Amino acid sequence: MEQMTVYFKQKLEIPDSGAIPVLISWHPKQALVAVTSASSVTGGYVTVHNDKGLHAEECTLSRSCIPTTISWHPRDTLLVAGWETGEVTAYSHMNGKTYIIPGKHNNPISVVGLSPMGLWLITADKVGVLFAWRIDLQNAFPFSQYFELDITKGVTQCIFHQKPSKRALPRGGHATVNGKYATPDGVTSSGEPSCIMERLAFYLAADDGTMYYVDEHGSSTVQLSCKEPILKMMLKEGKDIIIIITESLYLSQFSINSEGNLEELAKVKLGCKLGEFSDIIWAQNVLVTAAGESVLRLWDLECSDNCTVGLNDMNAYVVGETITCMAYSPSKGILAGGTSRGNIAMWKKIEESAADLLECGQRWRLHDSVTLSGNITHMKWCMYPEMLAVSSPQGAYLLKEQAMCSHYSQHVAAVQVSPTELYIKCFFADLSQTIQMDSQVLGVWVTNDTMTVWDDEQICIFKLTEDEFRKINSFQCESTVVVVYEQNIFTTKGRAVQVHTLQGTVKQVLSFSEMEGSPNTLHVGGSHLLVATDNCYICVFDLSRREAKAQFPARDMKDVVRNLGPLTSAQINATSCFVGFLRRKANGNLDSHLYVYIVETDHTLDYDFAGGESSSDLEDAAPGIHNNWGGTTSVLKGRYPISLHWDQEEPHLLVCETVLIEQPEDSSAMNNVLVVSFFCSEEHGLHPQEIFTLPQYALGLLGLQAPYYYFMSKGGSHDSSAKEADRVTWRALRDFVGLEDCAEETKDALLKFSYHLTVGNTEEAFRAIRLIKSEIVWKNMARMCVKSRHLDMGRVCLGKMGNARAARAVRESEQEPELEARLAMMALQLGMNDEAEELYRRCERYDLLNKLYQASGQWEKAVELAEKHVRIHMRNTHYKLAHYMEEKGDVDAAIHNYEKSETHRVEVPRMLFDNKQALQAYIAKSKDRSLVKWWGQYLESIGMMQEAYKYFETAQDYQSRIRIHCILGEINEAAAIANETGDKVGYYHLARHCETHEDVKRAIHFYTQAHAYNNALRLCKDHQMYQQLMNLALLSSPEDMMETARYFEDHCKQMDRAVTLYHKAGHLWKAVQLAFATEQFDALQHIVEELDENSDPDLLARCSEFCLQHGLFEKAVHLLLAGKKLEEALEICEEHDVIITEELAEKMTLIKDPLVYSDEHWRRLLLRVANCCMLQRNYKLAAKKYTQSGNKCKAIRALMKSGDTEKIIFFANVAKHKEVYIMAGNYLQSLEWRNQSKVVEHIINFYTKAQALDLLAGFYDSCSQIEIEECQNYEAGLKALMEAHKCLSERKCISGEQDEKKLQLQNRITFLKKFLLAKSLLEANSQQAEEKLQALFEDPVFKETMHPANVFTLLVQHHANTQDYQMANKLLMQMRSKYPSISMQQYVSQGVLDAISHALHLPPGRWSKQEEEVHDETDNEEIVDENL
Repeated sequence: MEQMTVYFKQKLEIPDSGAIPVLISWHPKQALVAVTSASSVTGGYVTVHNDKGLHAEECTLSRSCIPTTISWHPRDTLLVAGWETGEVTAYSHMNGKTYIIPGKHNNPISVVGLSPMGLWLITADKVGVLFAWRIDLQNAFPFSQYFELDITKGVTQCIFHQKPSKRALPRGGHATVNGKYATPDGVTSSGEPSCIMERLAFYLAADDGTMYYVDEHGSSTVQLSCKEPILKMMLKEGKDIIIIITESLYLSQFSINSEGNLEELAKVKLGCKLGEFSDIIWAQNVLVTAAGESVLRLWDLECSDNCTVGLNDMNAYVVGETITCMAYSPSKGILAGGTSRGNIAMWKKIEESAADLLECGQRWRLHDSVTLSGNITHMKWCMYPEMLAVSSPQGAYLLKEQAMCSHYSQHVAAVQVSPTELYIKCFFADLSQTIQMDSQVLGVWVTNDTMTVWDDEQICIFKLTEDEFRKINSFQCESTVVVVYEQNIFTTKGRAVQVHTLQGTVKQVLSFSEMEGSPNTLHVGGSHLLVATDNCYICVFDLSRREAKAQFPARDMKDVVRNLGPLTSAQINATSCFVGFLRRKANGNLDSHLYVYIVETDHTLDYDFAGGESSSDLEDAAPGIHNNWGGTTSVLKGRYPISLHWDQEEPHLLVCETVLIEQPEDSSAMNNVLVVSFFCSEEHGLHPQEIFTLPQYALGLLGLQAPYYYFMSKGGSHDSSAKEADRVTWRALRDFVGLEDCAEETKDALLKFSYHLTVGNTEEAFRAIRLIKSEIVWKNMARMCVKSRHLDMGRVCLGKMGNARAARAVRESEQEPELEARLAMMALQLGMNDEAEELYRRCERYDLLNKLYQASGQWEKAVELAEKHVRIHMRNTHYKLAHYMEEKGDVDAAIHNYEKSETHRVEVPRMLFDNKQALQAYIAKSKDRSLVKWWGQYLESIGMMQEAYKYFETAQDYQSRIRIHCILGEINEAAAIANETGDKVGYYHLARHCETHEDVKRAIHFYTQAHAYNNALRLCKDHQMYQQLMNLALLSSPEDMMETARYFEDHCKQMDRAVTLYHKAGHLWKAVQLAFATEQFDALQHIVEELDENSDPDLLARCSEFCLQHGLFEKAVHLLLAGKKLEEALEICEEHDVIITEELAEKMTLIKDPLVYSDEHWRRLLLRVANCCMLQRNYKLAAKKYTQSGNKCKAIRALMKSGDTEKIIFFANVAKHKEVYIMAGNYLQSLEWRNQSKVVEHIINFYTKAQALDLLAGFYDSCSQIEIEECQNYEAGLKALMEAHKCLSERKCISGEQDEKKLQLQNRITFLKKFLLAKSLLEANSQQAEEKLQALFEDPVFKETMHPANVFTLLVQHHANTQDYQMANKLLMQMRSKYPSISMQQYVSQGVLDAISHALHLPPGRWSKQEEEVHDETDNEEIVDENL
């Protein structure tokens, strides 16, 4: 919001005053609007208007029929209109020609569509006849028929969809604009034709819901068939997505492929119901519908969000008012909605950065409405300049947004109220006047006796007479900037400022160079003229002489402020020493700084409203800028200034209007305008002096002249005595409240005081007012001290006022740590309650603020504050409010607040005690048990037992009921209540009552039920009831048990009971002593069970001796361990074979105190425990203790005896001991490790870590034998032998035996390699392989390496593979003959044996071990020796 703007309406002229506007269409690029209108008498019209609403006769198309549709050419000023008779006409605004397009339409035209580049025109009627026309504006008649199509269904909508194509168009089409060829970027050129062409392709919607795609050849394909008419068809901006909305409000999204076919993406049902007046538009990815309601429904298709925005300002809209049409302006972000009552509501979309955190509905803010007449039926936004065209049955209008012209000077104010109307207010003459101009007003300037008004053609001068302003002259002038000083009028023209007389004669010209630029801002302050140019130069002229004279050469402000953009406002003060200006940055963004240029010293002060940073921190700051303010007031952060005004007389005082950079969601922009006044000085810079919100009744700031600010009003005044038509209102400066009519001397003193106080110069401030005697003035200055936070100066003012009470209160407030709290007390003494409230809130002293609300009778605020911020004071606040209401006589309110303060149980009976009937009614109504009980006690006190009993019953006060029964002698009823409720106090009262009446048994019973055991024990002792005494003693406390035990020991000699009670009471030593003395061994055994390490050591020793004597060896061990006698306990375990459990072993070895046991002694003790565990076959526990003693070898042996392989492996890995590794490896070899790969890995790992390479070699040798003999895996066997040989080779010291072993391994490796070579030759050369195998039989290493049956197995397998089963059988027979002890199945697979038996028809199971024993040895003779 840079300046105050309003929408002015201008009615468009229609040829026939009786015609009703129907359609409106803006040209996409030009400020031209076409309006169709219809009359039942004269027919229809199409008129073209410019941005001023004017039109010529040649801009009108008229027919006897009604126009049905219109459309502008996207680039040229060509308008195409379709008529009810089927005629299609085109009007060129450039040459004024009208064309009749010769189509064959005989029915009303329903669609006129122009392609985006303007090369194609589509016309269609309500029966489905369609024509495509090629447009070439270079021709005399620009339309030529391209093709004709008849879809036999009424066409309702058309959407073009194409992508630029570099191929030639059919039939030579090319894009033209205004008769010239189109360049690729759409800019006309007189050069060669552009290579980018526009392909013809579009979609049609028929009245039955069918959707067609038509290509450049005129071929149509059905893309979609809906069961109902298509209400709206839209193309999503920037994407190949088309959106369709049907009559029942189903929304579908379709993607468009390269062939133009549609693929459905989504389909949803819109949650609304369209009425008679409805509209659907597209607003930047948001679909908006008006359904004849008072709200608009918005669907954000990107994030699938929906919301509503409505007419929520009841002052501007009435109940039942609905929205009938809409229009959206993308550049302004404004959504406009026309209503059924002639109002135009406008919703502004907030900035994207702030909108991201808000919900959909909160991103749109309703602004002030514009009121027309009748039902709004149609509206459209013009893109540039931004105007809104609106139609209703009463006419068509242009709504123009225009800055409101206004000016204030020398107690005269002028405000524009309409495009041609001005309101003038003359304060010194008490004159108000409205002046109607002949043309639209562009600006106004007033002095104390003249008013100058101008438009874009002339300047009019008005002179103040006795009772009005009268026009005295006018002259032609096209200047848009005009100022007046005395009898001189200053205007701009080119790079010069012209000085006119009041008659219009130019008497002086102030010229500027091309580098300085053209003047665009003029302002008069005092007797000086400020000129600012569009190149950011400023110059000040002295007007006190006959001719204007420059005080200094024009100054380039870009040298002072870097990145300086255009100046948006510039004013000079009354003495011409300061020039204040606002600006835009070089990138066009608004600047949050207020700048003041000091003319004499040529440097600039500035104040940053955005964040309070010093200019040295800003990237666009220049070295010439000085910052002397203390910091930015927090309330001003996040703002930027929109206007500034200097005081008409005080040179140091100026005022600004500021608005938030990001508008909040909960209020309009106007409500967030802050007015900020500053004191400016060269030494101290800019200091905020007063900050307040723009009043609700004000539209904007007009000016400043102490003691008042002057504002433009909304048409009514905040002052009830003012006239409703007043357009100007005022407000006193903070320091002049109550002193508006003071003398000039007092006013000057107050301004000086305020100035020096603001800049912190208290001495000068006091010197400025030292001669003032008025108490009112001193009071006002004290109020200024409060607002400027000068407490010391405020005390002086209070002293000058003679207000001792106020001075004392302020002095007593010095104990408060916060300055704001002390200032608030001063404000209270001066009657500034609002300021005190704000100060308390600022320092968060809500406790003091609560007291302020209470003292001022603002109880609702006090209660609300207590609930939100100081809940600790909430009850106190309600209590004081209740007292206040009680004093007022409002009993109900007092009761309510007493209840809130939770003091009603005392305060309400006190308040109502004199009114027993009301008190009884309140108690009955409240049903508060404590109150009911209190009332019952009151009735009991006055002897009304029966009535009291009823209240006690209601209050469920069982004790009181029992007490009443006892008083009445009804013991059984009292006992029944006590038994039913179990109330201990009731039982106690009954017991006392029975004891009083010597009913001992019942008294003891009731004492027992009441858990008053000491009283029951007392009665039992008195009446020698020993058995009952023992039972009660066991239920009582330890003290009572001890006392009863002593009673049994001393008086009754019942030692067993005494021992039991001592035991139960926890006095075990006494119990043991008495038990030993009286030989009560059973009791001793029970006592021993409860002894632990916390018991007395002597007691533990004596009890352990008792356990040993009676064979309780395990308990004796536990007692000895509890007494830390470890060796004695271990000896008992060894002698009496006491099982050592995990827990017992831990107790034996828990203490490792070097003061008690040495390390060697400790290890011996652990070994004894471990040895004992070994004897008891608790190997795991033994291993644990061996480990603790450091003997890892014994620990691993214990684990090996336990057989827990996992723990053995774990222990070996943790122990990291060579012998442990070897023992663990040897143990694992003793297991069935052949099929357990992990065990094999552990064996290898252990031997490797122990560096036991000979053992590792032996293990590899064993592995080799298993692989060869059991698995016939000769390769794996060879690998194992090689690993064994490698292990022996790595040993540094080798004995003779190991050397021989190494040689044997090498021979076996060599033999096995020969064997594998023979095996590999079997397939290729069986004869050679058999010879090699025969040679192997003679090798002495043969039997050391493998069993000879392996050779037979190899040959049998080979012959079986070659299907020589006879030879294989012979080999098997020879093998069985030579080695009868082996099993055939160990070497030859069962599958091979079965194959041989099947092939030779041998009986099954022939080769089993049982069968082998039966066969005759004669079979062996048949074996052929030559095969070996």
